[in-house]
Amino acid sequence: MIRNLWYINRYRDIGTLDEDGYVKIVGRIKDMVIRGGENVYPREIEEVLHAHPGVQEAHVRITHLFLCSRLYIFFILFPYIID
Repeated sequence: MIRNLWYINRYRDIGTLDEDGYVKIVGRIKDMVIRGGENVYPREIEEVLHAHPGVQEAHVRITHLFLCSRLYIFFILFPYIID
């Protein structure tokens, strides 16, 4: 299984590639980033987003550019149904 793991350079994630060509993110290389002198953990941000009833899926990704790190937040909302 280890030989099927690969590293996604831009977001510092570890993923697997299945036989259909789909990527599944299975972990992170780095779980903490320092922003404004504060330690920020993407997993904690994801947990807060997942606690919201309108959020179906949420992911936080880290990019490292030169000497700064940026956080990108991706989320999917549940469809809003009007009765």
